[in-house]
Amino acid sequence: MIVVHVKDIAQQAKHFTLYEQIDIGLQYALKANPTDPDLAQARAWFWVAANHYDSFLAHYYWAITWHEFSAQDFPKEIELIQLKQIAAEGQLAAIYMLGLFYETEDTVLAIEYYRYAAERDFYPAINNLADKYEHGLGMRQDLEQAVALYLRAAEHNIAAAEWSLGLLYAYGTGGEQDHQLACYWLQRADQHGWQGADDMIADLQRNSCYC
Repeated sequence: MIVVHVKDIAQQAKHFTLYEQIDIGLQYALKANPTDPDLAQARAWFWVAANHYDSFLAHYYWAITWHEFSAQDFPKEIELIQLKQIAAEGQLAAIYMLGLFYETEDTVLAIEYYRYAAERDFYPAINNLADKYEHGLGMRQDLEQAVALYLRAAEHNIAAAEWSLGLLYAYGTGGEQDHQLACYWLQRADQHGWQGADDMIADLQRNSCYC
């Protein structure tokens, strides 16, 4: 698995606008293959743009890179009706993004989208489904299932899953505390650009925990 330090990309990205960041990510994506470091670079640039600018389009571009794609899969803009049409054709990134869209409006519907994509090994959706199991949102809480799903997503560098595992092990939620594992996952989340992971690591270090 190619590792790209998203924090380093975030520092570079400060000098570029949203659309410049997206364009840089797209340039990497369109010359990448699944084992190429360019794919990791593309994901990093899309992830930074999505989070810094709260960009739905950048988040969609990031999601697209988690399955096979071509240049035609990256629209210049995306509206809900268009997203639904693409999802109806079976594109997992669009199905995942519909889950995101309905998160606050209809949690049960969001879960249906996440579950469909997760059952087809779409790692961003696996993470979001894990979150619902962890917090009992729209379903019965199941921490064991949440951890199992987080681990599947985290093994593929999904920063949100790494962050969640770090917190679960740090606080012993649903099991015993394990500060060594907490630090391992938090350091990975920090490496992959999850805001706040560095502060959590520092807190553990101040409390004389292994990190």
